[in-house]
Amino acid sequence: MKFTNNPVNAAQALEMSGLNFNVAKLPLKTISTGVEIPVRFATWRTDMIDNPKGYLGCVGNNYKIIQNHEALSFFDSIMSREEMMYTNAGCNGGRIWLQAKMPDTMKINGVDEIEKRILICNSHDGTSSLTIKFITLRLVCTNGMTAWVDDKKSVVSIRHCSNADDKLKEAYKIMNLAKSTFKQWEEKVNAMANIEVKSQDLDKYFDAVLDINTKKEISKKA
Repeated sequence: MKFTNNPVNAAQALEMSGLNFNVAKLPLKTISTGVEIPVRFATWRTDMIDNPKGYLGCVGNNYKIIQNHEALSFFDSIMSREEMMYTNAGCNGGRIWLQAKMPDTMKINGVDEIEKRILICNSHDGTSSLTIKFITLRLVCTNGMTAWVDDKKSVVSIRHCSNADDKLKEAYKIMNLAKSTFKQWEEKVNAMANIEVKSQDLDKYFDAVLDINTKKEISKKA
């Protein structure tokens, strides 16, 4: 969901996107005997306890639920300090995500404007950790073109475990990492943009990547 009116905090973002639900960890039982299955639990939306659609996933005994408001609450302090803006959010089964954009943009060759964004993903099905990533959005494209910033340091993952709360409190440090990562990425991309590519080098590139002979293909079409 893309916000038409940008929410001022995480609570408003969750409400506007329909993600303001809580999750419970419920014991699993066998259908025939009703005996509980040890160390296995189902995660379920508390607002849909009696509805099969409320089922989110199957997790282990040590799995710690990080509610959506817990996962996103630290973002508020970052937003107010950095003048960021929530842009869109969504839910795919047991996974939720929220995007926020930074106030400044990057310029490639001084004309190609690119937004700097932060993506936070939380899961309730045990398939992934609470993850924060840095992404870019190219504005010159009609529909925009999103790309991950390819850097291992640009991803912060928090495992669903007993000390997740302590790690979550430290997540504000992501802002400094985001700034340095985006700066390095912008410098690399601008350096690449200033490299002149000759036609023969381009032919060699496509020959290698597509496993074709560019000159032969052109002659066939001619």
